[in-house]
Amino acid sequence: MHEKVVVQLRKTWTWFAGGLILAVYLAVIMALPRGAFYSPDSGGKYLQMLGCHLDGGVQCVPVYPAAVADPDFLFYGHQAEEPTVTVMYPYLSETGEARTGWTPWFPLLTWPFYRVWGVTGLHLIPWMAGLLLIVLAGVVAERLCAGTGPFAAVVVGIGTPVLFYSMCFWEHTLAVALALAALLPWVSPAQNTSTPAICHRHWFVSAALMIAACALRRELIFFLGAGMLTLGWLHPQRRRYLPVMLAILLALGVGGSLLLFVYPASLWWIFPTPLSDMRWLRSLLSADLWQQFPSNIIRVLVLSDFDTQFSKPVLSVAFLGLTLCVLSPLCPIRWRRTMVLLGAAIFSVPAAVMAFTPVRYRYLNSLLLPAPFALLTLLPSGVAASIARRRLECSIILFLAAFYMILPAAAPVHGGIEWGSRYALIVIVLLNVLGVVKITETIIAKQGLTDGARWMVTLLASWLFFLGMVSATRGINELHQTRRNLLTLQSELEQGGDAVVTDSFWLGLSLAPFYARHEVYVLSTAHPLQEWLMRIGAKRYRFTYVGKIAPGEFPDQEAPRWFSQEVPAEIGMPVTRFQRRPHKGNR
Repeated sequence: MHEKVVVQLRKTWTWFAGGLILAVYLAVIMALPRGAFYSPDSGGKYLQMLGCHLDGGVQCVPVYPAAVADPDFLFYGHQAEEPTVTVMYPYLSETGEARTGWTPWFPLLTWPFYRVWGVTGLHLIPWMAGLLLIVLAGVVAERLCAGTGPFAAVVVGIGTPVLFYSMCFWEHTLAVALALAALLPWVSPAQNTSTPAICHRHWFVSAALMIAACALRRELIFFLGAGMLTLGWLHPQRRRYLPVMLAILLALGVGGSLLLFVYPASLWWIFPTPLSDMRWLRSLLSADLWQQFPSNIIRVLVLSDFDTQFSKPVLSVAFLGLTLCVLSPLCPIRWRRTMVLLGAAIFSVPAAVMAFTPVRYRYLNSLLLPAPFALLTLLPSGVAASIARRRLECSIILFLAAFYMILPAAAPVHGGIEWGSRYALIVIVLLNVLGVVKITETIIAKQGLTDGARWMVTLLASWLFFLGMVSATRGINELHQTRRNLLTLQSELEQGGDAVVTDSFWLGLSLAPFYARHEVYVLSTAHPLQEWLMRIGAKRYRFTYVGKIAPGEFPDQEAPRWFSQEVPAEIGMPVTRFQRRPHKGNR
């Protein structure tokens, strides 16, 4: 009878958790404005989607309505970009096709939804993939510890950056959902025996899903490598399987690198940025790189970009709490749980400061601050760790070691405009899943905790989850405000004339649907405003300038020919409308 009640309670809680998550996700996606993009990356992918088609292969044509007046693409967006690892604007290849720094698969998958539902269809794949990701996270948790699936789904769904990325035109949630689906054979109950059974059909499907995930997000290649090494190392027949896994990884790495060096242009749809052009490879020989190595690791875990105006003492407190948690495995067994809980409590202070500060910040570059519940994954296990759990933990450690220690030291240590470390979204999800499993085992353990201590642990876990929810809510608010401001700017531009000139390379990306329908010219150092006025402006009756015109940038001889009117800067971007003065002879 007792077992039936428990089963019924689990079913009820599962349905409640599913309904709660679905209601939140429906409410958020319906409330968010559409037609503008939080990140310029999304706008670049939108332009890539409009230009890409399948015609004897993947072909991409440039989307540039201003090409009629600017056939040489002098004022095309990529001309004004600063050198980066990837190029956000599409650029012209030697064959006249458009190229970007991303693979075309996500835009191609989105195209049918866009054809049917317009800009609303852009967000359907990330939204649905986010829900699938949450379900898979719950399945993984349930397989690790019975009864934790619904809790893990709620924590991952509304207490991590997954909510934010599910609302953005980005492929992160889809890639992570595919990677989680590929993980399921690793954590099946059959894998927890001393001689784990292997169904070759399941492993083939798992490999295919992981390859698809890597095709969408290249950083998941590191997670694939970490998973293969873990499978070989933790297999009972280690001497047999580990060399095989190493050989496969070596063959893939060497073979793929040779292909990309020899045929970089023809393989752009697999690896858009040739290896020879990637800055992080060239910078590995830099002396400054290894001097900054320790600080880069700390910044990745705590806060990569200090533009958010948070003081160093606040971040130092976060580092102190993180240090206590990370060093807990080195302490005597009886102190490990206390150290992790104390460290998590200390870390929650700066997390709360960031969550509740009235100061607005546009992005949050951190692995742990937007989801502090993940720290609970460092709690000691209340039971003997299963092979499945050890595989997940080792895969996470290897991924962080490979990706967040080597690459960030050589390249930017964050993902630009983001809310939580998007490059490590798979790790954020798995850390929170393991955190739910560990805290559940800690609370229900029959030994080691008094009733009072058990309540304190429950309150701490609830507090960390609450901070994750507040951070996720703040991210959604920022997403809403950014899109609303951009659409306000777009409305001003639509009233201002037939051409838009700007010195902000990101403008056309953030307003990509507008960019795809109107003439938008992006100035650069090589092609300034004077050149545009001479080449194109001389034939225009009016145009709108977005940005602050520097002294001397508008030629003195041109000033008498134009009326200028500054538009009130309601969104912080100066906008000036220019209209040509009529000739005296025409009066």
